[in-house]
Amino acid sequence: MALLGPSLVLGAGLAVWTPSAALGDIGGQPSRVHALEGVRIVTGPASEPISGTVVIRDGKVAMVGSGAEIPPDAVRHDLTGRWLYAGWVEPYLVLPAGDSDPAAAAGVGHPNPRVRSQVRAVDSLPLDPGRLEELREAGFTAAQIVPADGVFRGVSSVAALGDGPPSPQVLRPQHAQVLVLNWGRWNSLQYPTSLMGAVALARQTLYDARWHQEAWERWERDPAATDRPGESASLRALRPLLARTMPVVLESASFEMLPRVLNLAREFGVHPIVVSKRSDHHRIIERLAPWLEEANGTLIASVDYPDAPEWLGRDGRSDVPLERLVEWERAPADLALLEAAGVDFA
Repeated sequence: MALLGPSLVLGAGLAVWTPSAALGDIGGQPSRVHALEGVRIVTGPASEPISGTVVIRDGKVAMVGSGAEIPPDAVRHDLTGRWLYAGWVEPYLVLPAGDSDPAAAAGVGHPNPRVRSQVRAVDSLPLDPGRLEELREAGFTAAQIVPADGVFRGVSSVAALGDGPPSPQVLRPQHAQVLVLNWGRWNSLQYPTSLMGAVALARQTLYDARWHQEAWERWERDPAATDRPGESASLRALRPLLARTMPVVLESASFEMLPRVLNLAREFGVHPIVVSKRSDHHRIIERLAPWLEEANGTLIASVDYPDAPEWLGRDGRSDVPLERLVEWERAPADLALLEAAGVDFA
């Protein structure tokens, strides 16, 4: 028996099945249990197709295989000739900028508006219907959904990409804290305005969160011995991260940024999930696996390959840096390079 995850993709005229559909109605027949019979099943990238039945109960895959026993209360669907695949999972789906609730970052938040660790992506659901349809047409049936704004951007959520109200779609309302070392222009009035400032803000915020927790614990043990600490929703939201019960998603804009974000994770002993935004891992391929292992980290690799560069500039001469040409030429082989080097990635 194999589990296909929260959602399935039916081939031969691509259709997506999601948990919300099973909880209500499939094929015009409402039921909590459905049996998809006669399908060719592919349970994963390296698995051989098998012919059999998939049993779905309460919106979840309960049984898969050629000998799957069909419960007596199941609605049976003859799908002979159809292929069934496990749906793709989008590991890093960023909400549009400004999509998160601005009120969630106000109140007793952080004095720096770029620290929005208390914001939750789940509060911005549902996603735009057009975006949902685009993802489903490509075979995606679930995603880690990430807030868009700030250095500490808030908490991601994992959800199925089904129709209907968002509540049945949510698989994990609070999955990971999201940290991106970005900064404004040098003449911006909002700190930070440099990489050094972004790193300093991230480190100081994490140290403040540690102090905030310790101060509250001291006061709760003996309220008469010390003043009651001030509240901060932003710092309190970082407690699961520092307690190692929640991972941190760290964006890496280039191979040069990757060791910086891993160093930050090691300093505070947190579990990093690094989102590599460029296809330039050939620059550090021999060191990448040891770096990730040392930090107990995992990697999400981008497949947003660069466009072919325009060879001639406005003056008719070559105007493409060699580094950009190399990345463009090597990008399609980037994932194969990671696999050959023994790097686990999504």
